[in-house]
Amino acid sequence: MRRILLFTLTALCLASPLASLPSPALAQAPGTELLWRWTKGAVHRYETRSTQRMRMKTMGVHLDVTAETDGRFALHIDEVAADGTARATLVLERFSVRDGKGRKIANLDKLPPTALRTPVVIDRKGHFRFERLVWLLVDDAGDTMLVGGSVSPDGASARARAGGEEVSLYARFDRKSGKLSAGYSVKTVGRKTTRVRVKENARRIDLIPEQFLSLLALPDGPLAKGDKVSARVADWQFDTTVQELDAKKGATIRVVISTPGDGTGTRNPGAKVKARTAAGDADVETPPVPGMPEGMGMPAGMGPPPGMMPPGMGVPGAGAGAQGQPAMPSLKMRGDVRMQHDVAAGFLRKIEGTIATEQRIPMPGMPTGEIDSDTMLEMVRVK
Repeated sequence: MRRILLFTLTALCLASPLASLPSPALAQAPGTELLWRWTKGAVHRYETRSTQRMRMKTMGVHLDVTAETDGRFALHIDEVAADGTARATLVLERFSVRDGKGRKIANLDKLPPTALRTPVVIDRKGHFRFERLVWLLVDDAGDTMLVGGSVSPDGASARARAGGEEVSLYARFDRKSGKLSAGYSVKTVGRKTTRVRVKENARRIDLIPEQFLSLLALPDGPLAKGDKVSARVADWQFDTTVQELDAKKGATIRVVISTPGDGTGTRNPGAKVKARTAAGDADVETPPVPGMPEGMGMPAGMGPPPGMMPPGMGVPGAGAGAQGQPAMPSLKMRGDVRMQHDVAAGFLRKIEGTIATEQRIPMPGMPTGEIDSDTMLEMVRVK
């Protein structure tokens, strides 16, 4: 029997309940299965570009910030297990970020290739598991710090500290020029120097492109041109279409995201999957998804900066609604992303698209919090 699984763009948008959805069972049909073909000693290098605008009005904080990032990273494949899973080192080779007016926030272009390394495990379907992450933090004074933290199933260690974040400081940057501050050099960056605490509302800018790498996961089972899988999880709709699939031309997969409901997850509880493929049609409907909408959390880079969401936010009943009914937090999404995969060589060629979110967070005795973001992203493989 053939199984159709959803293209896991949802990892970018939800704390994905889709991963646990049962898949429609369809008759065996000819097709091609997309895989990453990891080889020891190989290097996969990508250039990334993204522009994100985040607007926030909550708890007296009003922000409207834009960050334009340009980077390059390389995956060095160190070992490959018998099942095709690879242990690799992700090396950040170039990274720069500017604000909406073109001013430098930080520029790491001159860092040596060995300055920033992150170990990672990747399976044949492109699911990444990090052991450590690094990012930039911008505090209230505008100072920028290069920091890092370990990763656990509950997220980066820095996010678990109540009342603020405690992180490992690697370097500081001059807020006017974006260059390394006195006392730091390209030779010292990447070495843990000290532990520092930062405020909860410090703005985070990811260096490791988690939002891109989340898109590298491939669908299960043989695929054919024209296959389409539509999934509704509560109020969110994900439409995945195989636009091209050929051994020479490669594969092109498109994912369109929308929010037909009000974004609270209460109007249309549960999940439903529809598949239309060469093997036939199939429908699957499941009971309400546990944790929705409490599980609407978004990974780094696609929502409010860590620590900006106070305790109680995102939990049903956090505020009063009409006629005494509890007001519900909501998350609306829209997006359009395309992925191009080299079928024969077994690697990603390109990802490009846009994602937008609108979050509304009721708060007792205060105006409803608003957090909106618009993100344009592109990742291209280079030699």
